[in-house]
Amino acid sequence: MSELSLPKLARQITWPLAACLLLLFATAWPFLRSLVALFSSGGDYSHGFLVPLVSAYSAWVIVEDHGSSPAARSWLWAGLPVAGLGTAVAMFSYWYAAGLNPGGTGWLFLGATGLLGVLAGLILATAGEVWLKRLAFPLAYLLFALPLPASILTKITLRLRTLGSILTTWLLRLSGVEVTRDGNVLHTAGGMVGIIDACSGIRSLWVLTAAAVAILHFGRFTWRRGLLLLASVPVLAVAGNLIRLYVSALLISRGQHDIAEGSAHELLGLITFVLALGGLIGCSRLLAGPRRREEGGPSPAEMPDQARAASTRAPLL
Repeated sequence: MSELSLPKLARQITWPLAACLLLLFATAWPFLRSLVALFSSGGDYSHGFLVPLVSAYSAWVIVEDHGSSPAARSWLWAGLPVAGLGTAVAMFSYWYAAGLNPGGTGWLFLGATGLLGVLAGLILATAGEVWLKRLAFPLAYLLFALPLPASILTKITLRLRTLGSILTTWLLRLSGVEVTRDGNVLHTAGGMVGIIDACSGIRSLWVLTAAAVAILHFGRFTWRRGLLLLASVPVLAVAGNLIRLYVSALLISRGQHDIAEGSAHELLGLITFVLALGGLIGCSRLLAGPRRREEGGPSPAEMPDQARAASTRAPLL
């Protein structure tokens, strides 16, 4: 097949690809319906509605930049088997949900892996290897919308709860509050404070990681500055969650349970997350500042004396 642009390749979808699209819709419909229900539940994955928007915008920018450029030959012979394998994984996820882990969310992650495999296979079959590489980030970014497997989520949550209880106890004692820690339960004069899974900060950590990856993608950071920005994510997530835990425990120790619970507690969590997100944006601007100067050329202070003098004598147009 001769090299064609992406729009021309998209118009040449053959009947096997049309059949794959129909099979994809039939396979993905129960899965997508369950995902929407999970996102709408208001739990730890309500950010899932935003992730596809970021992914779609990234894909749109890539298509706008390269849509008219020649594409590699379509790999129909390789794309269809990849799409078929993804369909098999997605179908297996339904059996996993019904037989191995009823009522869990692990099948959603497994099904999403298969669904992304189907999409990758269709891109490979219609537009070739070049476009699959170009659209790798929008496809992979969709994973941030999915629930983590329980085996991984439980381990991370438990460590975050333990860290939060230790640091909160330390801050309370610095504030002069008498507190004893029994695992992840804090005992104060005003009442008991339990650090449960919802207070672990795992949601902030996951969302801030997704935000940092998006900033790195659109900001074009160097790999060293990108690693520094990613390293700031757990620090900001733990710090923001620690503020919420400390304020709530301090209020409970003084007997103000009505302020430390319910909607007020949810509002406090939102405020601390916004602060952590603001800290991430601030870190990204600090790390990206020197990068922009490097791309735009040397600053006036770094220019040689003769060149700086010539630039100052240049007439204004």
